[in-house]
Amino acid sequence: FFNAYTGKLLVKALSSNRHRNLNQQIQIVDVMNVPFDHINIFRDKYRPRGQAFVYCFYATTPFLDLNPDVCEAIKKFAYENLATLSIEMMSQYIHNTILPQRFVPFDSV
Repeated sequence: FFNAYTGKLLVKALSSNRHRNLNQQIQIVDVMNVPFDHINIFRDKYRPRGQAFVYCFYATTPFLDLNPDVCEAIKKFAYENLATLSIEMMSQYIHNTILPQRFVPFDSV
């Protein structure tokens, strides 16, 4: 089968010397200047007041790198709606405008 990791086991495994290179790859300091050949897995940590550190892992795809027109359309939408922009609004824009232009629905294939 496969090895299942809990969050604590994953942090411990990545902190070992054996995985030092991988740990350095996922802990990018400047997320606005990610190298082109990056593995597209990131880790961030924060500490809620009076509590232990919380580690967040997330993955991205090279979709925006491969589709610069989509990237520009998203930036333009964000800029034009800056005063009222929210995560929900951006999510709706992507799902209702961007994705239908890029992909054929499954039921029409």
